Amino acid sequence: MDYSTLKGLLAEVFDLFPDEIRALTLYPNYYQYLLILRTVLPYLQEDRKVLDVGAGAGVIPLVLRKAGYECSAIDTWIEYSKEYSNRMGIKKDIIERLERNGVQVHYCDIEKEVLPFKDCSFNIVLLLDVIEHLHNSPKKVLKEIKRVLVPNDVLIITTPHLATLKNRVYLPFGRSNYVEFKEWYDNEPFFGHIREFTLHEVKNMLRREGFRVKRASLSNCLQFPAIKNFRFKPYQLLMSLYLLVTTIIPKLRYLMIVVAQKIESKEVLDYEAKMPIKDGAKP
Repeated sequence: MDYSTLKGLLAEVFDLFPDEIRALTLYPNYYQYLLILRTVLPYLQEDRKVLDVGAGAGVIPLVLRKAGYECSAIDTWIEYSKEYSNRMGIKKDIIERLERNGVQVHYCDIEKEVLPFKDCSFNIVLLLDVIEHLHNSPKKVLKEIKRVLVPNDVLIITTPHLATLKNRVYLPFGRSNYVEFKEWYDNEPFFGHIREFTLHEVKNMLRREGFRVKRASLSNCLQFPAIKNFRFKPYQLLMSLYLLVTTIIPKLRYLMIVVAQKIESKEVLDYEAKMPIKDGAKP
């Protein structure tokens, strides 16, 4: 398996979606999908089993299934019910698309229920843009993910970075770092971001739950489409300035991607002894 193959399969998966969903949500997230696939690639040995927790529309498991890997998607898909008009489509269409293309579908509220799998069932677990939506601590979810992971295999997380440049600029001017107040206040249930994290916080929670952080980085990839076909428009000029600043200062980038490896109890103790983590420590 190579990157160019995965990139081609991503284009095939895009073709499975209606035109309006491709235009509204898939194309703007194209570079994030590529970043995830590039991150997953080193772990795609033969006979890998992949689980996408909080899968939503399941773009990545659709790609990996087309690449020949056994893939499962787990979610409640409540926010994709017809009455909520989710931009990624409706529950019925999402489930049919996943099942038609060979992705195994499982219904589960990951905050309230245990994952419906035996211990050590998967080699790769994806938690993509999920933890910021959890109404409670991610601790229970991470413990369950560790349980279903094969030892020494990996969890891959993406989530927005709380300390991004936009948030740092907003707060001194009295703007909240959270979602717009009206959107949160007037919507019940609320499906937006409950709590975003710093990179240090994500590393910390993973180490506490028995994972070795193999790789952690910040990316600007979600901003790339905004300056495609550049014209001297105010928004594109502002976004170009943002990309320039965050290229010079990577800690101000928006998207976090972390690869963590499941390690056993004795290894956890040895690992923590070598790398003590203290609340409030410098990232």
